Amino acid sequence: MRKQVFLWGIGLLFLQSVWAQDPAEYQKWLKKQQEEYQDFKDARDKEFVQFLSLEWKQMKAFTGLVRDDKPKPAKLPVYQPPPVRPSEPLKDNAPVGKDIPPPKPDEKAKPAKVPADQPPPVRPSESPKEVAPVAKDIPTPKPDEKPKPVKVPADQPSPMRPSEPSKEIAPVAKDIPIPRPEAKPVGERVKKEEPSAPARFSVPVDFYGMKTDIGHNIGQKPMLGKDVNKESIGAFWAALSRAEYDGLVSELLGQRDRMGLNDWGYCQLVYQWCKQFYSEAHNEAVLMSWFLLSKSGFDARVGYSEGKIHLLLPTANSLYYITYFTIGKDNKKYYAVPLEGAAKRVEGVLYSYDGSYPGVDKTTDFSVKSAPVLNDRVEKKNLKFEYSGRTYSLPVEFNRDAVGFFEYYPQTNFEVYFTSSPSSEAMRSLVAGLKPIVSGKSEIDAVNILLRFVQTAFEYRTDQEQFGREKPFFPEETLYYPYSDCEDRSILFAFLVRKVIGLDVVGLDYPAHIATAVRFGSNVAGDAVTFQGTRYVICDPTYIYANAGVCMPHFKTVNPNIIKFTN
Repeated sequence: MRKQVFLWGIGLLFLQSVWAQDPAEYQKWLKKQQEEYQDFKDARDKEFVQFLSLEWKQMKAFTGLVRDDKPKPAKLPVYQPPPVRPSEPLKDNAPVGKDIPPPKPDEKAKPAKVPADQPPPVRPSESPKEVAPVAKDIPTPKPDEKPKPVKVPADQPSPMRPSEPSKEIAPVAKDIPIPRPEAKPVGERVKKEEPSAPARFSVPVDFYGMKTDIGHNIGQKPMLGKDVNKESIGAFWAALSRAEYDGLVSELLGQRDRMGLNDWGYCQLVYQWCKQFYSEAHNEAVLMSWFLLSKSGFDARVGYSEGKIHLLLPTANSLYYITYFTIGKDNKKYYAVPLEGAAKRVEGVLYSYDGSYPGVDKTTDFSVKSAPVLNDRVEKKNLKFEYSGRTYSLPVEFNRDAVGFFEYYPQTNFEVYFTSSPSSEAMRSLVAGLKPIVSGKSEIDAVNILLRFVQTAFEYRTDQEQFGREKPFFPEETLYYPYSDCEDRSILFAFLVRKVIGLDVVGLDYPAHIATAVRFGSNVAGDAVTFQGTRYVICDPTYIYANAGVCMPHFKTVNPNIIKFTN
């Protein structure tokens, strides 16, 4: 193929002098080249259509991977610090992993220097002052209930909060700059492109609040008919392959780049366009999505069961609670991905084929490097927490449309959530609000401040109670929804440790519980795990009032699975 392109280029240079003298000859030559290209494209499609006419196989359905079938606790435990006798030194709290020598005797704490733009620290003789006053006229979030500080049941004694360490062990490792607001173009984020030809038509798409028009010159819509079988599916592909689809694929890919969509976001954009194009006709919309994804380079297949078409995708990540099928000699997993709403089990017998469109092999990746760039529908809320006798008020922002994008995001590996980033609005408000609070503090103090924020600024409720299904949160969602549980808090805490303080962190996967562990730059006493020869101190964002180095009692003897991700 490369050799043909090279020879074609040489011929083009040779004929330039002839075309300059005879434009009609050039048009004749160009038409011939276009016909030859169309013949090549049709030959590939013809081969695939012939393949689709062969015997389809009955596929065995697997009900979906289950992450953890153990129920989460209905109520959060509250840390009760053990009494310390004056005559005995404070002992290490049963560290997990290597023994770490106890810290040196406490030295008199030196007063921390306060930057000029930061309020002075509270002294014992002064009454606590609020930092970062509550912003006025902040719109109320859509959920009816606002996050409230965690309340201790009436039959439980008021928890003793552990004394906060005053000794500065090590200064914060890195000085991470506060993200600056991104420059945004005037007007709409995604501009309507002008039609390139009179025969081009526009299809309006509302993609999670972002309204845009995507043009096409497909012509007459291929229809499936009332019978769903291999013959009708093959005829549908053949009809589309003869249409002018290249411009549509190019425009869809351009919209993907402008919106900053990942692979799954692109699949969703393609399906939303096809659904509008076919006026909500499900089977035709799924079949055309299959066609366009294949033309975009994705390994995509379809299957049919009881008259319904299902899109099948291999993924770079594991998906949970989603029906999958093993296809090919290597038993590659193909998931029947839910294109709308929550995942539903594929019922009945599914028929599909063992093969793929020639020349495409891209596996769908569900990783989220950044939130999609949608409308600026920013909402705000105020989060409060206390640390060392001082109350802090933190105004945060989040993108409501990004929350909508993640609402039915297929459940995948925890690594995907731990490595994701929220919208620019959420990141800026979190880092700008928390960085001045931890500035000048020791690593242990800074981490404990972030722990207390995540432990107490959000109200707890399990996913089953809030949604009736399991749903890990991306950081944007934890800021929006009124309740969160253990994995949601751990994902947000890990993000804050990396972005606000700059320390390395890993996730800890216990039975029915997710926590974190932080790699400090100095020796910090307490419970810890050793991973790849490095000691990480346990930090549990769900264990109320517990500082770094304190593990929940019933997990002290449990070796968790380490969730390792790029920090």
